[in-house]
Amino acid sequence: MGKTKLTFIADTHHYSKSLGVSGSAYERRSATDQKCLAETGAIIDSALETIAQSDTDALMIVGDISDDGERASHEEMLEKLYRFKEKKPVYVTLATHDWCCDRNARRYCGDEVFHDVETVDHTELRQMYYDFGPCDAKAEFITHLGTSSYKIEFPNDVVLLSLIDDQDGEGASGFTADHLEWILNQIREEREKGRLVIGMEHHLLYQHISPLLSGHGLCCGKHEEYIEKFCEAGMKLVFVGHSHMQRIDRYTSKNGNVLYEVNVGSLVGYPAPMVNVSITDEKIEIKTEHLKQFNYDGRVCTQGYLKKHATNIITRTLSLAKRGQKEEYLKTMAELGVKQNTAEKLRPVLNITGGFITKTGVTSFGEFINLCSFNKTFEKSDLKKLKDKKIIDIVNESFLSLLDGSLTKRPEGGAYYNVVTSFSKIPKRLVKALKIKSEKAVFLSDEFEKLMWEILSGGEIDNNYLTIDRN
Repeated sequence: MGKTKLTFIADTHHYSKSLGVSGSAYERRSATDQKCLAETGAIIDSALETIAQSDTDALMIVGDISDDGERASHEEMLEKLYRFKEKKPVYVTLATHDWCCDRNARRYCGDEVFHDVETVDHTELRQMYYDFGPCDAKAEFITHLGTSSYKIEFPNDVVLLSLIDDQDGEGASGFTADHLEWILNQIREEREKGRLVIGMEHHLLYQHISPLLSGHGLCCGKHEEYIEKFCEAGMKLVFVGHSHMQRIDRYTSKNGNVLYEVNVGSLVGYPAPMVNVSITDEKIEIKTEHLKQFNYDGRVCTQGYLKKHATNIITRTLSLAKRGQKEEYLKTMAELGVKQNTAEKLRPVLNITGGFITKTGVTSFGEFINLCSFNKTFEKSDLKKLKDKKIIDIVNESFLSLLDGSLTKRPEGGAYYNVVTSFSKIPKRLVKALKIKSEKAVFLSDEFEKLMWEILSGGEIDNNYLTIDRN
């Protein structure tokens, strides 16, 4: 029985330390980013060494290789990839952060942010990364940006389509009409030969968890059309990145075909996933491995380091809102993409909310809600079991579960599950009690309940481990 093993990583966002890794401006940027910045080189080196020593046949990188298209970041990343290629093949899909489509590449010095960073243009990318995909391609499509989608053949009748979906020609991510037709023809051609077709592209085709999270630019503009056509043409698996969340979902076409989309989380932020796919004549097995540690600044950093960095986004922002540090708060919100007027309006809300959730215990909050609802919301026995939890703990744990695909599952019927799901139903109960007719309010309350269930349970499919039939 033949076997092919492939490893997928995504969103390496390599950041060159020459762009600045100290000073208040850099610290502010770092503290508002789920992924690490200064540590990216160390994390990538450790992951590449782990993968090089494994039994995988090849490595795939699913877009956003550089942090923001900086030439220095690309040059350093290419050095890493050429060293890795001496041991195993590596194939890349490029994405918008690789050519800085928003023209927002930055460097930092003291409290100053500079926008004079030299970046790589999209017309340079194909040649720059030619040795990591196009040079081995059995077929290739050059986009109107000069970038490349291509086809790679592996043993055991496995075919990989690396698809660049930066622009559809109509103002959204996706594919132009001729590009889409090329993709569909490649899928059909390979399926007619009895081969397994695997795709990888950066933007999502499936709205994972909830449109509250995976809408708004995370998906391709015409994602519903694309996933239906890919599925009908015969693609079995597609690997995506972009959301930085680890997720697996199943899509069934109108005619009953099935396509699994694996959303690979960012390598350089918690939980630093490396998704291994083992393919035999009969089975496809997906196992997600997490980087155990990396060496940075003279110390060994573990998953705990990455967790703390991720949750710091929440705790730091809330603390700034309530401490009275208005200038630093506004600068921090600007790094998060929030305009000053909006940030100023949010500040009193975050001030009150931050103080409340960081100081209030789950039990005391639940008892108050029960008092207001005549003991119809939470079971007292469940609240007692969470007496050592504060609300901020639930918030942080939920955020980490979003990122890691619910590695820690909360069993249905347990106190944690019961309390959080009961809380998630409050908005829907209020909408009903107040007889609110707004479709948006009904939608939001329904989606919030669904969102919390997905976070607690991980959804219908394990997001880190999956075995399916090949055919």
